[in-house]
Amino acid sequence: MVPVAGGRAGASLALRNLKFQISNLKLAASDFIRAFVAVSVPAELKAAIAKTQRQLQNRAGTNAIRWTAEAQWHLTLKFYGNVASEQVPALTGALRAACQPIRPFSISLGGVGCFPSWQKPGAIWIGVGGDITALETLQKDVEQRTAGFGSHSEKRDFHPHLTVGRVKGSACDTRAAGQAFRDQHIPDLGEWEVREIELIQSTLSPRGSSYQALGVFSLGRTCV
Repeated sequence: MVPVAGGRAGASLALRNLKFQISNLKLAASDFIRAFVAVSVPAELKAAIAKTQRQLQNRAGTNAIRWTAEAQWHLTLKFYGNVASEQVPALTGALRAACQPIRPFSISLGGVGCFPSWQKPGAIWIGVGGDITALETLQKDVEQRTAGFGSHSEKRDFHPHLTVGRVKGSACDTRAAGQAFRDQHIPDLGEWEVREIELIQSTLSPRGSSYQALGVFSLGRTCV
């Protein structure tokens, strides 16, 4: 039988090994960022979004919905998951290239929907209108130009939306939420011209996600 270190010496060795493992985990975590690219919503529309969110909250009749904060109001084009820090410069270059052939275009917000269905809603969202063709072209170019980055691979088709709530509860709660919103009429909240997209770092914590813009990329600008 191989002798096992015991007593204070063994405990000290185990503690040093544990500290070393934790240190390596922290180092490994710092080598990656959690990132996505999105179209930001202008400040002048956020008051209308907040009003709509309150209307939905009053109609919900359940506490099973976690309503999104203002910092989360954006139109995600692509979620990358974990991206190696050393790859961020190349990712920003690819995003600049994706934006170059796309001219600024206008989109709007209005209507309410959910994923995956009204019978079993998981996310409550406000819809996007306007020049959807241009938005889809931009998303496709971003997807193609940056396909090799990140740990996340999206299997679902792109469906532009702005998430205002996530349903967390029993099957009864989710059905009740779906029925409450199914016939809800949400008028157009306004439109804006999309001139740029942002690469955003998302940092998770027990208090929720925090966001930091890593780069802003203008549409239609020649790469240099």
